Amino acid sequence: MKTKILLVEDDDLIRETIYELLVINNFETISAEDGLEALKNLEHWTPDIIVSDIMMPNCNGYELLNAVRSNQKYNQIPFIFLTAKKPEVELIEASIKGVDGYISKPFKIDELIATIEVKLKRFQELKNHSDLLDIHFDDYLVDEINTPLYLILNNVEFLKDQYDLSNKTEYFETIKDAAEKLNRTFTNVINYQKIIANKYYINKNATIEIEPCIIECLDKIIKINSNYKNEITLDITNALINISRKDILFILLELIDNAFKFSKSNSQIKIIGKEKNKLYQLKIVDSGIGMSKKQLKQVGNLVQFNQERNDIKGIGLGLFLSKKIIEKYEGKININSSEGNGTEVEILIPLA
Repeated sequence: MKTKILLVEDDDLIRETIYELLVINNFETISAEDGLEALKNLEHWTPDIIVSDIMMPNCNGYELLNAVRSNQKYNQIPFIFLTAKKPEVELIEASIKGVDGYISKPFKIDELIATIEVKLKRFQELKNHSDLLDIHFDDYLVDEINTPLYLILNNVEFLKDQYDLSNKTEYFETIKDAAEKLNRTFTNVINYQKIIANKYYINKNATIEIEPCIIECLDKIIKINSNYKNEITLDITNALINISRKDILFILLELIDNAFKFSKSNSQIKIIGKEKNKLYQLKIVDSGIGMSKKQLKQVGNLVQFNQERNDIKGIGLGLFLSKKIIEKYEGKININSSEGNGTEVEILIPLA
């Protein structure tokens, strides 16, 4: 079976030349003159790899890359940039956004073919490892593991190839953040297996102050997700609660991160905490997309909400696990939400 290549290049002569050379070298190739045409092709034809110019009208290379990486149908397709120059800043930006490789113009067709073959080989190796997963979370789990894993591999490869790059900080930050997200996914999967097997251990005598835990979670979420620009309002009364540090940090991280994730940029998120009837009442309020009545009824089951939103990642474990863990401490999670009007998550935890 021939390797399928989507070639995107706005210069007619360059596009036609590369197209002919790829066809001669036995690649099944479709060409597009800009990102918009490329996206239309992707609606009915899935390539094995995308080779794209950067500077193009209507929809440039970065916009095309973002659209590809944001769509679960083809966000794992290897993506190579063709560029007339590759300044350091451009390399960093493209790597962070998930590009797999660069070819500098002018180039020889042998160089392009060799790069294509290397990227496809690495992609297939990673796919083979993913196929070994025997977990019933279908494509969402695989996607949640593969996405940060690709970022790690891509940035490591860029650092290896660009060993003389003067500023490598942004590459290392991307690798670190992707590794943390990957670790979080695996931790959730392990905790899920423990919960359903009734083997999740809790320390019912554990106590912790709530306010420092909230501050710690906020700092971690904002550090990992620099794209979060929401205004945060804190109205917290500190108290000693009956739960382990590990478990409350997990619950807070999942629920506060959801508030950011499902909110529009620059919207307000409120975190309110106080003692109430021998319990600590914590409310996390956002003005995001909200949940429907049907979704609210499904809370407590393993459900991935808002799967139709391509910019939302996750495998539906956070809310499920948080609810199950807090119930083990004789606490409770209540959710009030409506579509388009945001969500209020109320956490009730026994006081120590």
